[in-house]
Amino acid sequence: MDIWLANEPPAPQVIPMTTQEKPLLKDEDFIIDEVIEIKPFFLEGSVEEFDPVRRAIDLAKKLPRNLCGSYQPFDRQQNKKVTLTYSEAIPIGHMIKLKGEISINNSKGLFTGFLNAKSDQLELIPLTNHIDLGLDKGGAFIGLQGANLLTWKSSRLDNPGGRLELKESCDSFNLSEAFNFRSFRRVNETSSLKLL
Repeated sequence: MDIWLANEPPAPQVIPMTTQEKPLLKDEDFIIDEVIEIKPFFLEGSVEEFDPVRRAIDLAKKLPRNLCGSYQPFDRQQNKKVTLTYSEAIPIGHMIKLKGEISINNSKGLFTGFLNAKSDQLELIPLTNHIDLGLDKGGAFIGLQGANLLTWKSSRLDNPGGRLELKESCDSFNLSEAFNFRSFRRVNETSSLKLL
């Protein structure tokens, strides 16, 4: 059985031309009810100037070189002791290039990273694999509040990540007092229910 399909172009249609012209408006047609007077204005007070390049230079000098804290994977309840030591902090425009050493549960490795002096966003990239801790190659610690609180962004979809909390003082840090995110979330949920 043969099937024949034919495709014919549509019949041309004629579109009628309209020749109506609208009359042009003249200045007399606009009615102005009131006269608008434009006066100059001046801002009073001080204007704070923010220079992120200058801030990057200052931060590179004042950045604490040793940070201590804890790392907790999202899929485990186990806190791990972390020590972060910056060996280099080089300002490049409004960014600061960081290099140093990270120690997680006495497993040491190198890292590199960048701190944005405009937004305090921080990215730390471990150069050594810590597979046993769930820190696989290609992942990074991302922080939106500088080095205070960072999350592990894994390169693998099956790794839920974790959280890294760092403090400036290594002497006063106690691992048993490390911040527990899950208990904090439960407290906030119950307190928000009380407010309702």
